[in-house]
Amino acid sequence: MDLGRVVDFFGMEVMSRTVLKNFRVELPNRRVQNMVAIAYGAPIWDWYYSANWQNDYAAWALGEMSAQSSLLSQVDIPPDAPDYLHFRAGGRAMQRVGATTVAEVALFYSSPSLIFGKSTRFAVELSGVAQALEALHVPYDVIADPSLDAETLGKYKVLVLGTAECLSDAQVDVVREYVSRGGRVRLSRGGGSRDERGRLRERNPLEDLVAGGRIAYSPVATAEPFAMSKLVVGRPCAYAADPAAERKFRSEVWQWAKEASWWRIAAPDGVYTAVWRERDGNLAIHFFNATGVKNVSGDVVTADAPSPAFPRLESDVSFVVQEGSRAWAVSPEFDGERELHVEKVDGNGLKVVVPGDLLRGYLLVRVGR
Repeated sequence: MDLGRVVDFFGMEVMSRTVLKNFRVELPNRRVQNMVAIAYGAPIWDWYYSANWQNDYAAWALGEMSAQSSLLSQVDIPPDAPDYLHFRAGGRAMQRVGATTVAEVALFYSSPSLIFGKSTRFAVELSGVAQALEALHVPYDVIADPSLDAETLGKYKVLVLGTAECLSDAQVDVVREYVSRGGRVRLSRGGGSRDERGRLRERNPLEDLVAGGRIAYSPVATAEPFAMSKLVVGRPCAYAADPAAERKFRSEVWQWAKEASWWRIAAPDGVYTAVWRERDGNLAIHFFNATGVKNVSGDVVTADAPSPAFPRLESDVSFVVQEGSRAWAVSPEFDGERELHVEKVDGNGLKVVVPGDLLRGYLLVRVGR
């Protein structure tokens, strides 16, 4: 994070070579990178390796959904494939400059806890929470140590400290002030038990807030079993999905996240979303169809894409936001704009319906007037 003080363009290589199969992991990872943009205003790029256009398309979509620049492999794109490389040049893509997220949930990425933490695998636990929020379509930001201040926290309803053991006295004071102003905090086993150098405190400075019911506390780190790790080509898939257990865990996350979910959405599993507000005030809602991904525990991961890579959805996608009067869609997969059906609901609510056959791979829906 200290590098963010001196760089003006920050990025990394994404080495998995199978972005589509890793979409569940890679989208939260891109949001983690945006903590540098939140802290320092630095634009972000990512350099992806792909063996085919389907993975290249998924990598490109990750950049659009994260407001980041994607450096892509030089793969052959068939004539009948989406012309995603020229979509941004055509002026239909989200304008990244001035775009802001609508997130009301913040996940705290504590670098000292990553280095000095003793009781849990901090980053894996955080990833499990993030992957659940993605599945629930709850917008969230990841913030780093420099952003744990009163001004930054002022935009969030919920702060997830999780198993962040290592907090400085100043950070503890910020958390206590946040709680006093009505913010809700999620804390898990060991959270706050050490200082920023990893030294164990005699008494947890957040203990009284937990005892008084002002901080929600879990003595067990529950998210780690549901954190899929990145798949690596040539190695077996190590994540064994338990659908019933995942549904139960997501239900538990929804209980504390629903008041900060910002919108309501009905979408099939495997559809991912990201919600931004452009500088002109329009909402920019990104959708990506990864329903064709079926990772099986123990199977050796290959670089090829699923077949079909982007299957037709079996149902429409619908969502409700509390603003706007019209909605229209753009995509590399068709020219121009497609006006979407909308209706007023619940007073100021606007219900938008995205036909299932319109979302093949990537789709950007704008909501405005």
